[in-house]
Amino acid sequence: MQGNKTMPAVIDGIEIKSAMKPIEILTVPQLGEGLRTVKVVQLLKHVGEEVAVDEPIYEIETDKALVLIESPVAGTVVEWLVEEDSNVAVHAPIARLAVDSPVESDPSVPATSSNGANGTSKIDEPAAPKLIPPRTRAYCKQKGIADDVIALIPAAGRLLTEADVDAYIAASSVAASPTPAGDESEARTGYTDFPLSDRQMAINRCALMGNIEQPLPAVVRKTILWDDVLAAAARVTAMDANIHPTPFQIVAYCATHATMTNPKFRSVLLNGQTVRRYDHISMGFAVPLPEDELTTAVVHHADTLELPAFMRKMRSQMRAARKGLSQADDTTTLLLTTLMDYDIVDAVPILVPPAVAVLFIGSPHSVNGVMVATLTLTIDHRLINGIGAAAYLASIITNLTALARPEANG
Repeated sequence: MQGNKTMPAVIDGIEIKSAMKPIEILTVPQLGEGLRTVKVVQLLKHVGEEVAVDEPIYEIETDKALVLIESPVAGTVVEWLVEEDSNVAVHAPIARLAVDSPVESDPSVPATSSNGANGTSKIDEPAAPKLIPPRTRAYCKQKGIADDVIALIPAAGRLLTEADVDAYIAASSVAASPTPAGDESEARTGYTDFPLSDRQMAINRCALMGNIEQPLPAVVRKTILWDDVLAAAARVTAMDANIHPTPFQIVAYCATHATMTNPKFRSVLLNGQTVRRYDHISMGFAVPLPEDELTTAVVHHADTLELPAFMRKMRSQMRAARKGLSQADDTTTLLLTTLMDYDIVDAVPILVPPAVAVLFIGSPHSVNGVMVATLTLTIDHRLINGIGAAAYLASIITNLTALARPEANG
């Protein structure tokens, strides 16, 4: 969708009745410290269309998530200054709106428009982004709100206050209530927050020299029998000729359902001391892109799906992710990755917060004449210790054995 460079009275038969209204320049918001550029995914309004205050007007992608950006003013879209699929800098102008009412001003913020001699609006500079004082940012950190979410909190004025944050938290608590049945990719799972134990906090302070908000990676490994992986795939296909799971899908399914008995793997650690345990797992999968880049596909509520539905959803999410759009969000607690196609038998995956664990599935190889595959698990040691990691890997093997050799379980 491309905007016109001028503001005609009629566009595609739509009369614009706001030609004499003040012009407001919308800019790309700062969604997190250190973020410099974003990708414009979709422009949601055409030139000439009206937009309400707080109505989503465009969608962007950061390195963490897709974000809908709402209009801070009501008005009519005059011109888009960017195109879809383009990369733009934070704070860069993105659209011109003819506003319906004066924009709320703040003495510390320069005006964004002024009237010229002929009565039409004259643009001085882009509108200033919402101001987030250090005190408010610290308060958000205390409440466990991620940096890339802070800029999305609605503010009563130009300054984001602690009262605004409290109102946002209260509204989010209501939104976190169980959602009606529907597309699990859109559902937001419920969760429970509780404090990390004093004993674990003491361990974390010692290991991290007091910086308990820094992830503490650790790695554990275990091998699985490759014949079990192949037998499980063959058994599933024998039960339904329309289902042909790959080895990666078989292991991924077993790893997903292992989180049902290992709840730390569907949890995140907020501000280094509060555990948020989700009711269901949002399982992430690394998806390769051209030029050695990666993105993430996510299956929400993956533990509620049987194998056929799990496979279909996993494949569709991966197809969507190959367009370059990451699906990861703050509920994505566990990531799976592999380099089987490149015969890589082992690797140490990097822990990518907010995920608390990343599982690498190695290529099959022979050990003493037996074909095995190595599962390498990187964990956030602040939340998951060695025994918990070992128990999770053991659960994967139990699920795999049950799928491949049900008679082995009696």
